[in-house]
Amino acid sequence: MPFLMPMTLSLHSTSSILPAIEKIILEMTNLEGFLKYGDSWKKMDETDLRTYLGLLILAGVYRSRGEAAASLWDAESGRPIFQATMPLKLFHTYSRLLCFDNCESRPARHVTDKLAAIREVWDKWVEQIIMTTSAAGIYGNFGQANYSAAKLGMLGLANTLSIEGKKYNVNCNTIAPTAGSRLTETVMPPDLLENLKAEYVAPLVLWLCHEDCRENGSLFEVGAGWVGKLRWERAKGAILRQNTRPMTPEDVRDQWDKICDFTNADKIATIGGEFFSI
Repeated sequence: MPFLMPMTLSLHSTSSILPAIEKIILEMTNLEGFLKYGDSWKKMDETDLRTYLGLLILAGVYRSRGEAAASLWDAESGRPIFQATMPLKLFHTYSRLLCFDNCESRPARHVTDKLAAIREVWDKWVEQIIMTTSAAGIYGNFGQANYSAAKLGMLGLANTLSIEGKKYNVNCNTIAPTAGSRLTETVMPPDLLENLKAEYVAPLVLWLCHEDCRENGSLFEVGAGWVGKLRWERAKGAILRQNTRPMTPEDVRDQWDKICDFTNADKIATIGGEFFSI
């Protein structure tokens, strides 16, 4: 729970920021502030940052209840803690400089951020890389279009890394975990959360990272003590092209059952296998 100190709002989550990360945030914010406001910029310090983050989180709580952010500073109907802690104008200034998310650039960042981390460890010649995707990426999910696309993109990236790294003896596998988190604590019943502990996911990760494990380019679903490997299957399909006439939509219609028949389906694992089997 938040509590008010003289001129400072502190929350457990904001006070737990790693010093190195906090230092980077402060340096970049102050640099941007100086570039934007020049000599009029008042340098942000640790207290300012923690105060802002605390107010930002608290404002989110009230906004979820239908209260507009600006109204929280209103002299008559607002919340006293906001007026007493930081001026609204300064809060807006920090918000312009500390941009935590951008829905337009989010899909690209889902990929590039992960790739940057892989480049860092790749140069150190690690032997095992574990990527994390989601069931939403594998199967899709209502209301998660951008998230699903990004997570399936992670699987494609991992599959390519498994090919690129093979000649260097670097393996790359992907997990799709089902686990409870702080975000789901308020929407899942306690008994379900108890069965979705991270402890039921970690053993798979540890094995995939072990020097004796030679698995490569694979995808695993894991959660609640269950682990299963996923693979692609492709129906035998049907040859519709004929030398005597063009291929038509009616040809597709007439062979639809055969096109969709997975009896004795092919288990395609590589793009080469996909191409040459055609």
